[in-house]
Amino acid sequence: MSTSSHLTGADHRTVASCRVRFALSVACCLLAVGPAAAADDVPDRPILRIETGGHLASINRIVALSRTRILTVSDDQTARLWRLPAGTLEKTVRGPAGPRDEGAIYAAAANRRYIALAGRTGWDWGNHTTSVRFLDRASGLPKGVLRGLSAPISSLAFSTDGRLLAIGLMGPGTGVRVFRLGKGKPVLVDKGFSGGISDLAFTGTGRLVAVSEANEVRFYTADLSGRTTLSLPDGFRAWRLALAPDGSRIAVGSRSRPAVALVSLSGDGAVIELHPPAGRARSFPLVAWSADGRSVIAAG
Repeated sequence: MSTSSHLTGADHRTVASCRVRFALSVACCLLAVGPAAAADDVPDRPILRIETGGHLASINRIVALSRTRILTVSDDQTARLWRLPAGTLEKTVRGPAGPRDEGAIYAAAANRRYIALAGRTGWDWGNHTTSVRFLDRASGLPKGVLRGLSAPISSLAFSTDGRLLAIGLMGPGTGVRVFRLGKGKPVLVDKGFSGGISDLAFTGTGRLVAVSEANEVRFYTADLSGRTTLSLPDGFRAWRLALAPDGSRIAVGSRSRPAVALVSLSGDGAVIELHPPAGRARSFPLVAWSADGRSVIAAG
C-alpha cells in the first residue's frame, strides 16, 4: 500500500478553497505533555487558535486515504481530514503545541489501520527529543505515541504490508530509523548521512529508499541488511522523491534549480538530471509520476 498519492489539479483547488473559509469560532489547543522535560519548559496554559476551517500555514504533506478522503498536515500544528470532491473538512486534529515552531507537523503516512504524524513536537521543551503520534485511520482518534527520537522528523513511510515504519530525521548525522509496529526498539538505525533526510519511501517489493539534503540517495535491500548509496549532481539540494509506478526508478526534486533527477533502483544505479522548461520557476522541489509511468511532473 502506498503511503501517499498525488492529486489532480481540481483536487488541489478544492483543498485550497477550504483554506479561505472562515468560521466564527476560536478553539483552544489542548496540550498533551510528552516525555518528561523540565516541568517549566512545557507550556502550562491553553494556547488560543483561530479556527478558520483551513490551514493557516504551509501544507507540508498530503496523504490520500481513499478516493474520497485525504489528510493534510501543516506548520500550523494541525492535521486535517477532508472529504472529496467537495473539499469538506471532516476533522481537525490538534496535538502538543507551543510558541514558534513547536508542534509543527512536517510528516505523515498511513497504513490500513493507522495514520502516523510527526514533526517538531517536544523538541523545544528542553529534552531535545521528538515523537511520532498514531491516529486511528477511520476515526482520527489517538492510538499511541512513539517517543524518544533524536531530532525533528522530516518524513515518514509505512512498508507496503504496513508492519514497518521508516522515520527520516532532520540534521546531519541523524539519518533513518525503521521500527516494527508494536516493538519499542528500531530494526534499523542508519546515521551515516551527511545531511538530514528530506524524504523516504518503500517500494512495492519492500525496499526502502531515502534521500538526504546532502544529495545522497540510499536504497536498502528488502531485509534492510544491505544498502547502496548514490550521489546526485553537485548543488542539487534534493527535496521530495516520487516512486515510478513500476518501482524501478525514483524522481527527485531540487530546491536549488529547475531540475529533476531520475535515479534507477536497479543494479546500475544510473542518475539522469532532467531540465524541463522552467517558466518562472526557480526550482522544482515537488515531483510526481503519471499513472502510466511515462511522464514526470515537477512543480516549484
